[in-house]
Amino acid sequence: MKFLVSALFTSLASLACFAQDSAAFRVCSDKANTQAEMTACTSDEAARVDAKLNTTYQALLASVASYLVGSFVF
Repeated sequence: MKFLVSALFTSLASLACFAQDSAAFRVCSDKANTQAEMTACTSDEAARVDAKLNTTYQALLASVASYLVGSFVF
């Protein structure tokens, strides 16, 4: 039973990997005809994802910092 649950979870978790590209990336890659154009699409997508990750990370740091400051009594 544990194996079945583990296999099901792994299968469902791996589906999220297919939804990792943005609409802008799909449009760009559909228009790309050369390797250079595909590389440019991938580079642009990486920059978008990196910016989103940095924004999320900064929000998380701010949240943790405010929680830590509020939880200490001086």
